[in-house]
Amino acid sequence: MTSGSVSLDIFEAFGETIESFRSRQNTVVELIWRYQIENDGLDEDEGMLTTICLFDHFTDLKSS
Repeated sequence: MTSGSVSLDIFEAFGETIESFRSRQNTVVELIWRYQIENDGLDEDEGMLTTICLFDHFTDLKSS
């Protein structure tokens, strides 16, 4: 019995499926953020500013 290796380029084989999944995932993430922003009574600009400030604060804490 001989041993060998087989390689598979997963992005070549499933590239469209992966891109479709990522697109749907991004859509869902955006909808969740919009829901949260509206639920907090903010408009989109205020919500984005709050999100950016929280992200900056979180990344500062992680790097410390």
